[in-house]
Amino acid sequence: MQVLVTGGGGFLGRAIVRQLVYRGERVRVLGRNPYPFLDKLGVEVIQGDVRDPAVVANACREVETVYHTAAVAGIWGPWDRYHSINTLGTRNVIDGCLGQGVQKLVFTSSPSVVFSGSDQEGVNETEPYPRRYLCHYPHSKALAEQEVLDSHDRTRLLTCALRPHLIWGPGDQHLIPRMLERARLEKLKRVGNGDNKVDMIYVDNAAAAHLQAADALTPDSPVGGQAYFVSEGEPVNLWMWINEILMLAGLPRVRRSVSFSAAYNGGRFLETIYEWFRWTDHEPIMTRFLACQLAHHHYYDVSKARRDFGMRSIVSFEEGMDRLGRFLSGETAIAEQTLPCNRNPVEVERERMRQINWRDQYNKPVPTPNRGPSADDTDDVDDVDDVDVVDVVDDDNLYEDSEDAHVDDEVAESSTSLRDRLADGIEYADEEDENDDEKNRRRRR
Repeated sequence: MQVLVTGGGGFLGRAIVRQLVYRGERVRVLGRNPYPFLDKLGVEVIQGDVRDPAVVANACREVETVYHTAAVAGIWGPWDRYHSINTLGTRNVIDGCLGQGVQKLVFTSSPSVVFSGSDQEGVNETEPYPRRYLCHYPHSKALAEQEVLDSHDRTRLLTCALRPHLIWGPGDQHLIPRMLERARLEKLKRVGNGDNKVDMIYVDNAAAAHLQAADALTPDSPVGGQAYFVSEGEPVNLWMWINEILMLAGLPRVRRSVSFSAAYNGGRFLETIYEWFRWTDHEPIMTRFLACQLAHHHYYDVSKARRDFGMRSIVSFEEGMDRLGRFLSGETAIAEQTLPCNRNPVEVERERMRQINWRDQYNKPVPTPNRGPSADDTDDVDDVDDVDVVDVVDDDNLYEDSEDAHVDDEVAESSTSLRDRLADGIEYADEEDENDDEKNRRRRR
């Protein structure tokens, strides 16, 4: 029997495909475009649209498990587009599974299906669907999720829905590229006071959660007919994390800000203008949904997923950030960063400690080269070209095992992992906000 991944050419879909191929599954992909990198993996690709019932039914032939990740994401656009792909397309997948005798269906949903625009701090799966939505994407996904869960039948089709939150990593074509582009244009502003915490999940961990849920999806398991929040389970400060990504890309941190009320009302105004002129093909720079996402807390209780199907990460946060940095710098390609989904927990922990050691080394101050005084030394800024980076950091030592790492006792006691620093909202001590000018500092004094 084969495994079908709808949307297998997308960000999450291809991560699921790689992990399935790694463990020896026969994989088929349904997508709208040709994907040469899938051909290299030996994956069968059926080119088509989930809105076509006949195409979906054909893709489900002789398939045991379907991972339905295909969807249209975004915060703007006509309702018909979101509803036809996300909702009606999912209905076609359900019908295809029932008609072709598929045993399992794992649906990729979103935490936004229960997001009403207010803070969500540690909420679990009992959180109800809101009475109104701020954009069409979560509304269409909520309708699809309900159909998937209602279709669960122990004798015909086993179903479950996963709600991965803020999927990130190398190869992302939406979140990180758009953020970096706005930062390069100096149009990226912090919304709100900057203390909001969010959940996120590295793309390989999100993919692994899908495989873990499918493996546990049996007639007697508690997984069937259930929805699950999926994340690392350790929220971080959103704007600190954004600044960390900007640092990896060699860009300055976010220094300008706008209040939540200004962003929300501005989003409402832009939505009205765009709807009036029917600008559905162009996304406003701000919307009410986006303002709420950027300024509010949204993190979730993932204990249900850990309990019911043993959800666990295969890539540590530190390792994921290191991979993202190497990808953004052009050092590695996406395929070179793939990890199997069944890594030994001991190996995962060793890799996590390796990356923490790497980060400690990375954050050490760069020694100033010993040179005599000159006329140019009147400035406090050192010439980076005069520093021999090879002498400062030895690449061979960055990835050594934690058991072999030699770290000064005082540094080891005072060092804080990147994950803990972002979770606690610890800012760089020597950085100042652009909005925090001398006049404001005098006023506070």
